[in-house]
Amino acid sequence: MVDRTVYVGNITASITEETLSALFAHCGTVTQVRISGDPTFNARFGFVEFLDISMAHTACMLNGLMLAERSLRVSMAKTGISKSTTSVASPIPGMGVTQISTKPNNEPERVARTIHMSGVDMQVTEQHLAQYFSVCGNVSAVRVSGDGLSQPRYAWVEFSTLEAAHGALSLDGQTLGTQQLRISASKSAIQNNGLLK
Repeated sequence: MVDRTVYVGNITASITEETLSALFAHCGTVTQVRISGDPTFNARFGFVEFLDISMAHTACMLNGLMLAERSLRVSMAKTGISKSTTSVASPIPGMGVTQISTKPNNEPERVARTIHMSGVDMQVTEQHLAQYFSVCGNVSAVRVSGDGLSQPRYAWVEFSTLEAAHGALSLDGQTLGTQQLRISASKSAIQNNGLLK
């Protein structure tokens, strides 16, 4: 439930879901925790869901708390934890990503379920993006443009549901790798699914 969930940003790779759960247990009863992002990256993000909204509001008071030499960013989430997501402990190949073939077209429904982003770090791959955005819902296709040698790089992520795509838009401005992502609704569907390479 989105009204009982907080967003936690700037999480180091050494922090686990169990650590976050223990930290936020001081604010109330934690019902679910998800961390997303490649553990090899400097900054990841997560969501902590509580039993009720007052506990989530209390958790927001931890904004700026230093954890593992990082200042946590804590705020009310704009999206809840998707039941179809998997923990970051899962290996990348089986992270709950549905690999479907995408034929060139501009179906309005697929466009609506796709986000566009700029400012993609040169080290970030399609698999990294699929794992990063899996916290929002089931990812069905990902495409990164560019050769990985020069900026700017752009990417598109298609979700199985419109709700997941809307949730992903709330991650605009978050850091992935060394770059701040600029996320917006896509104007086109993904032509070639990079996850099927």
